[in-house]
Amino acid sequence: MAANISQAGSVADGGVKQITPAENRKYRAAFAIVMMSMAMPFLTLLNVRYILAGGYVSPEANQVIGLIAALLMIISAGTIGSAVKAYKQGNAAKVQRNIFWTFGLGLVSFVLIGFQMVNHSVDIVTHYGETFVTTLGAVDVYVLIGLIVLLALRSRVIRLWGAADHSWGMQSNAMFWRFVVVVWLVMYVQLYLL
Repeated sequence: MAANISQAGSVADGGVKQITPAENRKYRAAFAIVMMSMAMPFLTLLNVRYILAGGYVSPEANQVIGLIAALLMIISAGTIGSAVKAYKQGNAAKVQRNIFWTFGLGLVSFVLIGFQMVNHSVDIVTHYGETFVTTLGAVDVYVLIGLIVLLALRSRVIRLWGAADHSWGMQSNAMFWRFVVVVWLVMYVQLYLL
């Protein structure tokens, strides 16, 4: 099975058609532009937060829940990196296992982030509360999209291992998930610490 991944064959021969390094660079550059555009709402939320609430951080913001979600997201960035590494080694079982762990850690983070948004521990009538709830909601939407993408990737790896080149799929999913992790870490710092 590893031979199917590491060696390119013609599609007519039933082999796996590998993407070229030039195609890979083009895909990465285009996807980087897409992710920059996806960062724009968060840059706006950062500006609005400091314009409306300055450096104020509500003592009602649950620091423990925010920190746990941040730590889980950091660990999930490592597990998705391990999935990419396992793909390069041709180890399908390890790829699936690491995607599963990334999904699980992301799901728990999604619930923790959403919990603070829906339980209104912070007074949402204040300027800080408005930006707090809006920011958590925006982050949770991105985490949810990332979770759906991870499920789709895991399903694709299970169904098509050795029959398709997953290298760009693995890279793009890892890039997107790491983007989500960085977004949450930046938002965590600005909501809970600064």
